[in-house]
Amino acid sequence: MRYKVLLSYDGTQYAGYQIQPNALTIQGTVEKILSTLLNASIKTYASGRTDAGVHAIGQCLHFDYEKEILDKDRLLYSLNAVAPKDIHFLSFEAVDENFHARFSCQSKVYKYFVNYGRYDLFYRNYSYFYHYQLDFAKLEKTMKLLLGTHCFKNFTSKEEDEDNFVRTIFDVKIEHIDDHLFALVFEGDGFMRYMVRMLVMNLLEVASNRLSEAEFKQTLENVTRHITANKAPAHGLFLYSVKY
Repeated sequence: MRYKVLLSYDGTQYAGYQIQPNALTIQGTVEKILSTLLNASIKTYASGRTDAGVHAIGQCLHFDYEKEILDKDRLLYSLNAVAPKDIHFLSFEAVDENFHARFSCQSKVYKYFVNYGRYDLFYRNYSYFYHYQLDFAKLEKTMKLLLGTHCFKNFTSKEEDEDNFVRTIFDVKIEHIDDHLFALVFEGDGFMRYMVRMLVMNLLEVASNRLSEAEFKQTLENVTRHITANKAPAHGLFLYSVKY
């Protein structure tokens, strides 16, 4: 049978989602917990891989298990009882065997949090402190250039891509949380390695007049690959939700 799990995690202490040799990862930790409680070797498949230091509010994964799990609430309680404090299992349910956490996904929402104007140490692990003055009207205008389908080959470190680096962005917006914290929100059909972080840093550079809007458009539209060197740090990024 196939099961779907929704979880959140603080990525500060992890080397990313995907299992790596001799490194602490989210996948490795989750699979160890599931394997122990279910007394079986469990292999999970996530909606996508988050990089080292990146957080998740709504990561989704699935796994197959030969037995029917009757008391799902009890298992959910047990999972959280043994999980480290920086990983929390949100839900657990049986799904159709055709469901796939990655390939059934219709869109993902990422939020990147920015602390500006005044440094707040309590935000330090979950937002990027950007100390330059920002023009929010220019920021919003530039973000809208991303809407629609584009080739993002200059906004990812991937060497090759099965979809030729083409992705569709459905929505972009700015969410103001308080006087010194806001989030840049991106919803799209998929995001490549470092893509959101590279977009964020370039957008902030435009909004602080350190990069022109024309230069941003050139990087987005350039037919010759020239990967941007601007990349925001990992700790401000959250995988917010996955939609099916």
